[in-house]
Amino acid sequence: LEVETDGTYRDDIQAYAAGIVEGALTSYLIHTHLDNTVRAACGNHARQCDRVKDELDKSVNIWKSYAAEREATDPFWHHVSLYYTQISGMYTGWKHGSERNANTKSDTDISELYWLNSMADVVELQRKMNVTIDNPANQLPGLSSAFLRVVNETLENGTITKRIYLAHNTAGSYSSMTRILKKYKLNYHKTSSDDAAVPGTVGGILRVPGLCDQSG
Repeated sequence: LEVETDGTYRDDIQAYAAGIVEGALTSYLIHTHLDNTVRAACGNHARQCDRVKDELDKSVNIWKSYAAEREATDPFWHHVSLYYTQISGMYTGWKHGSERNANTKSDTDISELYWLNSMADVVELQRKMNVTIDNPANQLPGLSSAFLRVVNETLENGTITKRIYLAHNTAGSYSSMTRILKKYKLNYHKTSSDDAAVPGTVGGILRVPGLCDQSG
């Protein structure tokens, strides 16, 4: 999957459009991945899962409110806002993609996308709420590793700059093995009121369907 946006548009429009494209093009994979993960875990725990979804929704609304108040001046909160805008766009694309495909017609719930994008947090949330949802995947040991290196690089004009190289790999259960190789070129700006582009606009990552990833 490769998604590129036009930097002449507002960042929130870019984020929403990028989400729509990804959601529509990967709607079937989102559907099957949810069946294998969130929905499979919730099959016998509907009441507990509804409680978790309600808490996730409340949490998202809090962060979105924080971001809306600060994104004009704070780059961090600006990109938090874009993250949730992109998820909203992905939900729209997923919903329409699912409606077009007779094989994947099912209920679409944005709370499930929040869940997919908060897998590690959901485990902690269950503990805090004293909610038990049996999921064998949560019993796996940590199987991820990361590599980070900062190097000096000389530009054509002789200027010495630093670049960061980051590599990451992860492993999980068989039910969560579906992966999409994604490349994003999202021409975002530092804040909603700043015309300066973010330092990084291109990013590539191997991710499961339904996860929102951003460059920058």
